[in-house]
Amino acid sequence: MALPYPEGHVCFKRSALKLPQSHYNYDAEDEKSFYSHMLVETVWNSYASSPRTEPCNSNMKPHPRSKLVTGHAQGFCTTTFGVWDSTHVMFGDKKDGSSITRDVVLGNNHNFNEVRNYHDGGPVRVILRPVPVGEEKDKFMFIDLVQQIRAVYFPVDYKSGPQSEHLCTYLMVDLRLRKGAEMRVPSEDKFVFLPFGSSVGLGYRHHETLCFDVGAIYDYLGVPRPTPDTQEGLYKTAVAGQEPITLLNCHAVSTDPTTVKVERPFIRSIALDSVLHDNFSVDMGGDRSSSAAGCSISWSMASI
Repeated sequence: MALPYPEGHVCFKRSALKLPQSHYNYDAEDEKSFYSHMLVETVWNSYASSPRTEPCNSNMKPHPRSKLVTGHAQGFCTTTFGVWDSTHVMFGDKKDGSSITRDVVLGNNHNFNEVRNYHDGGPVRVILRPVPVGEEKDKFMFIDLVQQIRAVYFPVDYKSGPQSEHLCTYLMVDLRLRKGAEMRVPSEDKFVFLPFGSSVGLGYRHHETLCFDVGAIYDYLGVPRPTPDTQEGLYKTAVAGQEPITLLNCHAVSTDPTTVKVERPFIRSIALDSVLHDNFSVDMGGDRSSSAAGCSISWSMASI
């Protein structure tokens, strides 16, 4: 089965993007709600640290916005895991992150039984998390890389077309379907290679933050191209400093007392396997290989 390019237009059934109203005040069936939210696709049952990676103690440098929560699963498991308590998605009008006007705080999973299952080879659990967008003047979006991020979706059309009024369309930036990307670090005027994983996407980079030039992403991905080169279009441009996606040090992104904070608790929705089933009647398997394969099916079909 042929795969599409990792970025561009994708479609979902609006009815598949279900979320309890009491938690997020989000309803994809509501046109205003659809356009006022973007989606971040994350792995929710993984861990930031363990004895096999970085010790769960003071060796982990503090983060300016998130705190490391440690614990272990019930039963005979004595392995201590660390997870960041929250992931911050921020909006501002300056690309260097010095002027944040909105800070959306996404609570993360603290169930260490689920983390233990992932550690022992269990399935990768993936959710789509609605994020309320900033004001029109907030041209840049920032995501702290304290969780594994697989994709980001920007709303395009509430109804995909006359024959597809039950579908909605997003522009997708995928962080999974290629080996990685060279991203510019503006503060150091250099490029660094960030590897992508086929099942977990962009892994933990505890003290770095992705910056998205939202307008530039719409301008580039919104125009169909027969042979797009997103490495050059999204991460590298002919003129230095105009890259739509760049990498910042997390400490460079700063909030202040005037920043509007929006809290969103952790819930296991919108589960990607449920979205796939509702869209395409695809049943996800119970291991990591089947999870990755199922998601590949979703992108190829959604891009038709």
